[in-house]
Amino acid sequence: MVEKAGFRFPLVPTDLIVYVRSSLRIPVLKCLLGVFVGESVLNAFYILLTTLILKT
Repeated sequence: MVEKAGFRFPLVPTDLIVYVRSSLRIPVLKCLLGVFVGESVLNAFYILLTTLILKT
């Protein structure tokens, strides 16, 4: 985790995933689909967590 001025967020290495994809010659659409699904789940988690924190 990175902490700056009391704010924490996990590093999500999507750029690294795309670089590795190009090295392994994985099809672009398959990689983008995986990144999209992963980012969607992560963003849903952030939204849910933020909503729960703000309600308390």
